[in-house]
Formats: sequence, structure tokens, C-alpha cells
Amino acid sequence: MKTKIMLALLMVMAVCSTVQCQTADDYYNSAVKKYNSKDYSGTLNYTEKALLLKPADAEAHNLAGMAYYRLERFSQAIESFNKTLELNPTFAGNYFYRGTAKFKLEDFKGALADFERQLKLFPNDAVNYNNRGNAKASLDDNEGAIKDFTKAIAMKPDYTSPYGGRSTCLFELKK
Repeated sequence: MKTKIMLALLMVMAVCSTVQCQTADDYYNSAVKKYNSKDYSGTLNYTEKALLLKPADAEAHNLAGMAYYRLERFSQAIESFNKTLELNPTFAGNYFYRGTAKFKLEDFKGALADFERQLKLFPNDAVNYNNRGNAKASLDDNEGAIKDFTKAIAMKPDYTSPYGGRSTCLFELKK
């Protein structure tokens, strides 16, 4: 019995040494390299392989979501971010990117909900207030949007985006 087990182990080792068996972490690391070189299709190829070996890897789901996002495949990005958040509800940045993907698909209520969750995790980030302001403005809550844009400006006066959003909302209120 021991001989058969030893032979089986030797065969596996021989196959892995000639085929170069890859682990989920190896595939993930290759995916990160592809992402960093802006090869988002390559990123998806490697994250798919990593997730076949380790389906509960929140980081790999997140990276796939980021690649889909960069490829402007927002529905697929949302699916990947959903899986990431299912595995880790406080995964940094996922509510931001999922909210932005929803915003791009004109799901403004869904975007608003995600931006509010992101603000609970990162309450001192002016970008989060700006994004929530944009979602509120898209839902015709101009007064709420103005408050968020004003908060973003107070937090980071050199951040220009909320100035434009606030101006647009003020104009809409004066119509």
C-alpha cells in the first residue's frame, strides 16, 4: 500500500514538474500583472483560472470586476463585485466601483445605495460625497446633492468635480 501511494506521489510530482502546475495564487498573481499592464482581457483569463481553483477568493472576484469595469462591461463588473461583497462585505472600494458601474447603467437608485454604503466605510473621502451627490442629482434630489457637493468641497477645496455638480444643481433649482 505504501509503495502505491509513493508511486502516485512521484507521478504527480513528475507531471507537475513537466507541466508546471499552477496554483490559484499563481494565476491571481499573473492576473495582477496583466491588470497592471492594462491587459484587461488577459486579467480575465487568469482570474477565471484562479477562481476555478479557489472559487471563494474575494480578491480574484474583485480583480475580475475591475477588469470588466475597465472594459466597460458594467453588468459583468457588477456581478463580480456582488460576489466579492458576498464573500467580504467590507472589501475596500467595491461599493464605490459597483456604484459607479450602476451609475453608468443609469441605475441611479442602486448607485446611490452603494455610494451610501461606501460613505459608511470611508466617511472622510470627498470623492464619495461627490459621487453620492451625482446620484442624488440624477434622481432630481438637487437639494440633497448640493449638500453632498458642498461637503466634498469643504473636505477637499482643490477637487473640482463637486463645483460643477453643485453649480448644475443650483441652476436646476432656479428654473
